[in-house]
Amino acid sequence: MAKRRAEYQVQLELQRDQERLKQKEQMREMRRSRDEESVAKQEEMRRQTIEYESQTQLSLLNAKYQMKAQMKNEQLQRELSAQEDIAG
Repeated sequence: MAKRRAEYQVQLELQRDQERLKQKEQMREMRRSRDEESVAKQEEMRRQTIEYESQTQLSLLNAKYQMKAQMKNEQLQRELSAQEDIAG
C-alpha cells in the first residue's frame, strides 16, 4: 500500500511538472506572438512614415517647380510688356 501511495505521489508530481512546463510554454508562445505583433506594427509605422515623407517631399518639389514656373512666366510677361512699351 505504501508503495502504491508513493507511486501515486510520483505520478502526481510528474503531472504537476508537465502542467507547469505546458503553462511556461504557453506563456512563451503568447510572449513571442505579442513580440511579433509589436514588430509588425513598428514595421508598418515605419513604412507609413517613409511613405508620408516621400509624399511630402514630392509635394514640396511640385510646389517649388510650380513657383519657379510662375515666376518665369511673370518675368516673361514683364519683358514682353516692356518690349511692347518700347515698340509702341
